[in-house]
Amino acid sequence: MGDAAKNSLALFTPLLQNQYSPSYYYVGVESISVGDQLVSIPASAFQINVKGTGGVYLHSGTTITHLQLAAFTAILEELSMGPSEYDNDDFTHDSGVNLWMFVNETKLTYCLAMDSSNDFSVIDNFQQQNNLIVTDVANTQVGFLATDCSTF
Repeated sequence: MGDAAKNSLALFTPLLQNQYSPSYYYVGVESISVGDQLVSIPASAFQINVKGTGGVYLHSGTTITHLQLAAFTAILEELSMGPSEYDNDDFTHDSGVNLWMFVNETKLTYCLAMDSSNDFSVIDNFQQQNNLIVTDVANTQVGFLATDCSTF
C-alpha cells in the first residue's frame, strides 16, 4: 500500500476469510437502507455458511450487483413502497462504513443495477463508482472514500 493510501481519509472495514474462496474480497454487511428506511433482511442473507457459500464480496469485474434472493426481494419491496426520491441508499459494513449504492441519473431516476442470486451477494463495479477503494491485504481490510470520479 502506498503512502497516499495509508494516510487517506478512507473508512475501513475488515476483509472476511472464506476458506473455500480465499482469493475473493469478502466484507461483512450489517444492513441495507433505502432512503432513511432500514430494509428488513435476515442476517443469514449476508453470512458465509459452513459450506463456504453465501457472504458478500467485492468484485470489480462484475457489471451488476447480485444480492442473495431474500435481500434482493426485500429491497424491491421497499422501493415499491417508498418515496419517489431517495437521499441515502447504502450498505453498512461491519465497522459502520457506508457504501452508497445507487447512481442518481436524474432527480427522478435511479439506476438500481442489481439482480438476485441464490447463494451469494457481490458488490459490482457499478456500485463501486465514485468511490476510491483501498484494498489493504496485509491488514485484511478494505477502505472506501467517496469521490467524484469525473474529475480524474
